[in-house]
Amino acid sequence: MVNSPHMEYRRFGKTGWKVSRLSLGTVELGLDYGIYLPGESKKPTNSEAIRLLIKAFEYGINFVDTAPVYGASESIIGEALKQWPEHIYIATKIGNIDASKNMSRQHLQKTIIKSIEKSLKNLKRDTIDLIQIHNATVKDFRESDLLGILVDAQQKGKVRHIGASVYETDAALEALDHPEIAALQVAYNLLDQRMAAKVFKKSQMVDVAIVVRSALLKGALSERYSQLPAHLQKLREAVEKVRKWSIRIDDSLSNTAIRFCLSNNQLATVLLGVRTIEELRMGIDAAAKPIFSRMQLREAEQLAIKDEDIVDPRKWGIQ
Repeated sequence: MVNSPHMEYRRFGKTGWKVSRLSLGTVELGLDYGIYLPGESKKPTNSEAIRLLIKAFEYGINFVDTAPVYGASESIIGEALKQWPEHIYIATKIGNIDASKNMSRQHLQKTIIKSIEKSLKNLKRDTIDLIQIHNATVKDFRESDLLGILVDAQQKGKVRHIGASVYETDAALEALDHPEIAALQVAYNLLDQRMAAKVFKKSQMVDVAIVVRSALLKGALSERYSQLPAHLQKLREAVEKVRKWSIRIDDSLSNTAIRFCLSNNQLATVLLGVRTIEELRMGIDAAAKPIFSRMQLREAEQLAIKDEDIVDPRKWGIQ
């Protein structure tokens, strides 16, 4: 493994893996996603994305998250992996499947296996390190055979471990009740701290790795917040409070947001979505800075907002 002097490696729950505490989210490599400054280019070209991935590996990042719905992201990662000699842990997802619909187990199994086989082909792998249920709900666990089908795929060697990516706290807590689940991906950032109280504590009790996404809240916790549309004025005001706090602790807005997540020792890894090598370096620089003190973490807790319509990007009305 390539080790960076700026990179710490943490135990990834019951898998026993050692995963970089800062990892790479790749939706922005395959889709135009998030907030853009005027004149800013959107997703990188495939060759630029491959170079970015290789640079991330050189910095010591050894965990990458993707999904079939992220455009060409899986295929781009597959091309990058061909150029990198060491193992990189790849987490992908099964395509968005509404398992609560009246779908026979046979049809559901066929759909899931087809998704896994396509991901294996795109990633140029024989086995997927971590397969996640995308946008998992309580119903997915209680009213479908979805998890059982993934266990079958695991037993056949198609996947090593099973995880879930969730939005709601009740879905997170439900996922943690199932011993088959090895990792749980949740949104967590300075403004959205809903998962901290119950979910993180329970995850440690059952030894499930927490993967954090949305550290920059789709770009809102960066200088791009100035481009938020008028109907998100409340979000802009909340970000402005964070920005003022970041100035007080002598850091940038985006660095502050990343350091907040990295300061939580209950998390296995924090996904960073980037479009350029410059943005990647920013994340690496943030990871090199000291974690927050207890007093700073107490101050950071006061920045959280409870209105889910503000902190849930699905409700913003932008891509």
